[in-house]
Amino acid sequence: MLPLRLRLILAGLLLTAGTAFSADDDYDEARLCELFRQGHSDQAWAYGRKYRDRHEGEPGFDYCYGAAAIDMGQVGEGVFALERVLLTDPDNLAARLELARGYFLLEEYARARDEFQRVLAANPPPAVVANIERYLRAIRLQEGRYLTTAKSYLQLGGGYDDNVNSGPDDRSVYIPALGAGLLSASALSHPSPFASLSGAVRVTSPLNSPGWALYGGVLADARWYSEEPDFNYLTLSARGGIERRRNYHRFRLGALGQTYRLDNSTYRNLGGLEGEWKYQRDPRRQWQAFAQLTRLQYPDQAERDSYSGTLGLGLTHNFRGRLSPILFGNAYLGKETPIQDNPVSRLLADRIFVGGMLGSQLTLHPQFALTARLSLSKDRYAEEDLLFLDRRSDLLGLADLELRWLLDRRWSVVGAVNYTRNDSNLDIYDYDRLQGSLNLRLDFD
Repeated sequence: MLPLRLRLILAGLLLTAGTAFSADDDYDEARLCELFRQGHSDQAWAYGRKYRDRHEGEPGFDYCYGAAAIDMGQVGEGVFALERVLLTDPDNLAARLELARGYFLLEEYARARDEFQRVLAANPPPAVVANIERYLRAIRLQEGRYLTTAKSYLQLGGGYDDNVNSGPDDRSVYIPALGAGLLSASALSHPSPFASLSGAVRVTSPLNSPGWALYGGVLADARWYSEEPDFNYLTLSARGGIERRRNYHRFRLGALGQTYRLDNSTYRNLGGLEGEWKYQRDPRRQWQAFAQLTRLQYPDQAERDSYSGTLGLGLTHNFRGRLSPILFGNAYLGKETPIQDNPVSRLLADRIFVGGMLGSQLTLHPQFALTARLSLSKDRYAEEDLLFLDRRSDLLGLADLELRWLLDRRWSVVGAVNYTRNDSNLDIYDYDRLQGSLNLRLDFD
């Protein structure tokens, strides 16, 4: 058996099987494989095509040419070449790993899983195991098109929040209609340690008609503050609907609901409809569009009840190379309209908003992933505040940093730091907030 190295991920292990050269053949196997090893699959594939008729069937040629062909989208041609390699050298794990990748791209998921598991049985390096696990997770996701699948997680942790109530730090405030004054101590920021518990279950079940499926999920998120129990909260969310997959497109249309409980009382309920379109022709790039229409209801503050509509676009791109970076982002705009038509309701809930998010995930090590996100949203309210003699305008920024340590396939430790800054033209809404947490997570699938 040839030695298995980290190059398995990029499938660049060179084979040294004998190669016959004729007097009029300047083919150089080392050049072909070096081009592929350095990531120049386009050049390797073009070079190999010149000599394919005379050298196909030679393990060294078939391996490097076949793997490069898969990279260039000539998946069927690449699979045939790699299958020839394994006929003569069934212990070649590098070729078996590339063949598994080819089967995956051809959507032959059972054969891909079998090949990936045969490589796993040989105890490859951790980087190879992590790469295979990503493919196996993708296979389970794709099989959801044909089989009922469920995925869930449970997360327990704790941390510290330096501004539980999102209050301002400065007690002094100037109100044009009243002059300078001081805010009460209860209105200022309050810090506290906290404990948290969250979990979710998501299910997809195909219908008899090809490409159609039902989807659904529930999520629960709870936090308990040791020094500010009045701000303990529980969020319960549910969504479900119908899904349609066609070629490179996925469409979803469904309903969603949420209840937010603060200090053991229902603070807000939300219900509505949502739609989503995803397009993924390139395995490394996915486009998204989404729309949502909701009704917000506050049991003890009916003047805040409103309708809200949002439209948005998003993009996710997976890059090759060191750290396997994933870049994702979206942009959206929306409108909130109060249900009651009076000055108080318009002051609290009549606004337009626009925003966006940009993030990236880096694989620092097969067991460590770092995710960073930056978000900005701009809110502009329609009604003038009679005390401040101005219409409220907020610029809300959020920065999140999360480090995930995979202990094994199911267990992980998640550390997170979150910073929020709301810059408002009305002093009482201006605040900073910093949160840090450490969590233990268990994933089921």
